[in-house]
Amino acid sequence: MGLSAGALRQWSVLPRISIVAGGLLNYNQFRLQNDELNEQIAGIIQLSGTAGNVDESVEYETSYAQLALEVPVQSFYEVYRGRRNGKFSVGAGLASRLYMLESEKSEGVRYQGDFTSGSDNVDPENQVQISEFSASSQTGPFQQLDTARLLYVSFVYETQTLGRPISVELYTKHPLGNLTSSEIQFGTTGLTFRYGIW
Repeated sequence: MGLSAGALRQWSVLPRISIVAGGLLNYNQFRLQNDELNEQIAGIIQLSGTAGNVDESVEYETSYAQLALEVPVQSFYEVYRGRRNGKFSVGAGLASRLYMLESEKSEGVRYQGDFTSGSDNVDPENQVQISEFSASSQTGPFQQLDTARLLYVSFVYETQTLGRPISVELYTKHPLGNLTSSEIQFGTTGLTFRYGIW
């Protein structure tokens, strides 16, 4: 889940084409699960049957949170204009992010044991102590800049209320490369409400 707030400026280039740019303070929080968890655990159990000492850790979930200044630059094309000043536009562009705060928390399972291998009567899995662990880290402000690494696609409906434009935007952001100092890829989809001030 995420939230964003900020200000955007729109410039008309041609009767149906406009450019929109600005700054948004963007907060994202999400979790990633380890899809290879079972295979990694099976490898540790197999290792414990042949090695005299096992000290291995497996992460099963990692939580991320970021606060960033996002700068989108988009071009919009007006597809339809209704009789009551309502219009529908589609847009595409790129967005950059400068991170104010990044936090990461990993949770997993640690396998530790010291035993004599080679006996057919010994179950290696039962000889290993299993404990849970968690590790957290934070990256300070202005340590990571992702330049034009988000593809921004929008569908906007705009109408006039009390003389001011109000619009609803359905958007999706697709990563064009690794993001954040953790070098991960993630996209977002959501709704934006805009109110014209001037």
